[in-house]
Formats: sequence, structure tokens, C-alpha cells
Amino acid sequence: MRLDFRIKYKKGKDNVVTNVLSRNPTQFKSASVFVITSELIQRVNDSCRVDHKLQKFIDSIRMNQNPRKYYTFENDVLRRKAKLVVGNNAKLRTQILQPFHDSAIGGHSGYEMTYRRIKDHFYWMGMPKVVKKWVQNCHICKKLSAMLQLLYIPDRP
Repeated sequence: MRLDFRIKYKKGKDNVVTNVLSRNPTQFKSASVFVITSELIQRVNDSCRVDHKLQKFIDSIRMNQNPRKYYTFENDVLRRKAKLVVGNNAKLRTQILQPFHDSAIGGHSGYEMTYRRIKDHFYWMGMPKVVKKWVQNCHICKKLSAMLQLLYIPDRP
């Protein structure tokens, strides 16, 4: 069986139809499918109301006594750089951490990716430490890292 074809090279600017293989993978952000429901926003707002430090902070923003550069408070929602501010509520933070790390979406992808995904939507004081501790204490990640072994690299051919 004989195939009759010819390979033609096209310059990048002439090749308008691109596919996944011809794209630069570093230019895309991590895709995460996480739905922020009104119920979750309400729980985040409740966590801010219970947190005394944040409540004083919100009051000072409301009264315009102490405007903050990155913070806004609109429609009863406190945001920092457009991200939802989460109060000091460990249970709520766990409910946020689980889908971003433990689920099929999170894929146990380590600290960097988990932190990057969470910080796209949420903010709380000390968040990097909390995320790092969560990933370090993950049983599945511990098992996976124990299974991975370095390959022997010979000194000479």
C-alpha cells in the first residue's frame, strides 16, 4: 500500500489553525471548576461576623474612619483584591481546602497548585501556612511520595 502525501512547513503567523500541542502550556492558568454558591458566600459572611477582629475591621471600613487600600465592603461581603475574606473558622476553611486539594479537581497536586487555586477565590490571614499544613498532613500525598523513588543515575556510561 502506497501513501501519497507531501509535508509543507507553514510559518507560525501563517498557521492560523492551532491545536493544543502547538500552544504554550505556561500561558494558561490552572483550571479549576469550583462553584461559589450563595450559601458558601453566606457562610463566609457569617465567619466574618463571628470573628471579632474582622468585625472591628469591617466597622472601620464602613465608617470610612480607616479606609484600606485593597479591601472593599459591598453588599455585606468583605473582599480583599476581589477575593472573599474568610473569618477565623476552621470548619469553613476545611470545606474550602477539601475540594481544591482532595477532590478530583484538586488531584492532590501539592502545595503550589492548591494554594494558587484557593487564592484565586479566597483570602484569610496566614492562608499559605494553613494550605501547606493541609498538604503536608494529607495521607494520600504521603503515600504517593513514599512510592516515588529517585532513579539511579550512573557516574559514567
